[in-house]
Amino acid sequence: ARNTRNTPNEDDDDDAEDEYATRTVMYALPENDDPQIVRNMIRFIVTDDDSFLDNVVSNLQLRSILVVANKYCCWKLKVLIEEKLIRKCLDFYSAKNWILFARSHSCEMLKEAAIHVLAINQRNGIEHPDMGSLETEAPESYLAIVKLAVGACGNEVVDRFKPMKMAELYDEVEERGIVLHSDCSRKQLMEILR
Repeated sequence: ARNTRNTPNEDDDDDAEDEYATRTVMYALPENDDPQIVRNMIRFIVTDDDSFLDNVVSNLQLRSILVVANKYCCWKLKVLIEEKLIRKCLDFYSAKNWILFARSHSCEMLKEAAIHVLAINQRNGIEHPDMGSLETEAPESYLAIVKLAVGACGNEVVDRFKPMKMAELYDEVEERGIVLHSDCSRKQLMEILR
């Protein structure tokens, strides 16, 4: 990326007209990341413009953007992409893979939604064909699915926040004017709101 700007020219103190000279500054983009994704992420950080997400057509593209957003701690963009993946791509057959992906990239909202999809189906007597492998690959997620499927809440506080989706919890935090500095788990969001 190039940035041309006027900067003081320290080499030429003689001429007042040349106080500012034009120079070109080159910034290196991070290696191994798609430059367009990085540009869009920077635009999002600076302007809150997420319109580039409207042109993303495949879940592979969304995943790639999410990985870069997570890598550079752009959590607001990451949460937006998680919401879009949940609406566009999450279903019964893909839920297990989304759980594993979410675990790898700290996507709490996506993981919770995928767990919910599998738990509801298991409660209705439909078990995912890969449920056994999930028990070994992601035991905490497997346990959450089983608990949710049988309706076990343990000693959890049940209030108006408990049934809310994570996106709704984020909305509630924003409405209250609470500033978050990173993405949060469901438990963290509920502690903040309580």
